[in-house]
Amino acid sequence: MRIKPKTAYMVEVFGLVVILLSVGWQVFIEEDSQELAREAEIIQLNEKLDDIWLYVGRIGGAVTQDSSVGSVADYETLNKHWRYVSQETNFDYTARLFRLIRGILFLFGTVMLSIGRYYELRERLETRAQPSINSSRE
Repeated sequence: MRIKPKTAYMVEVFGLVVILLSVGWQVFIEEDSQELAREAEIIQLNEKLDDIWLYVGRIGGAVTQDSSVGSVADYETLNKHWRYVSQETNFDYTARLFRLIRGILFLFGTVMLSIGRYYELRERLETRAQPSINSSRE
C-alpha cells in the first residue's frame, strides 16, 4: 500500500493531536471527575456521622431525663437519611468508562503516529536508495 508523504505526515500529525487529546482527557476530565466523587463520598460520610451523633445524643438525653432508656430509637428517621453504599457505584462505572475512552484515544493516536512515521521513513529510505539521475549518466 502506497501513501503519499504528505498524507503520511498528516496522519502523523493527527495521531499527535489524538494523543494530546487523551492526555487532556486524563488531566481535565478524568481527574476532575475523580475529585468530585471523592468530595461526594466525604460529604456522604459526614452526613452519616451527623446522623449517628444525633441518634446517640437523643439516647443520652433520654437517659438523663428520667434515668430509663425507653424507646428513643427513631429508626425510621435514621434509615430515611442513611444511604447505603453498594459495592459498585455509578462513579466506578463512569471512571471505568473514562479510562476506556482515554485508553482508546491513546491507542488510536499511537497507531496513527506510528503509521505516519513508518510511511514517512519508508519514503525517505526509498528516495535515498534510488540512484540520482545525474550520477547514472556518468
